[in-house]
Amino acid sequence: MSFPTNTALPRQLSHHLSRLRDLARQTPNNSAPLQGNHNSLPNRLVDVFLRTWDLGFTAFGGPPVHFQILHQRFVEGRGGKQKWVGEETVRNSFSFV
Repeated sequence: MSFPTNTALPRQLSHHLSRLRDLARQTPNNSAPLQGNHNSLPNRLVDVFLRTWDLGFTAFGGPPVHFQILHQRFVEGRGGKQKWVGEETVRNSFSFV
């Protein structure tokens, strides 16, 4: 098993960071808010990471506050992001809990 050289690791990291910046700059199409996401899995994972990375720092308020934050980001599409699910879907999901 070989490890990357000292110059290869920063180059790879730089490439991934520039890709993250490019994804963050993209503006979503809000004309059709609940269309399926047909991006590749790595792009979807990056989108989830960019929407939720800061939740680990906001432990105040506990789960109710996290549910509210997640609702704002994924249902309302705050922050210029595309909506992932509708209000009815969320309500139906919580009715099972």
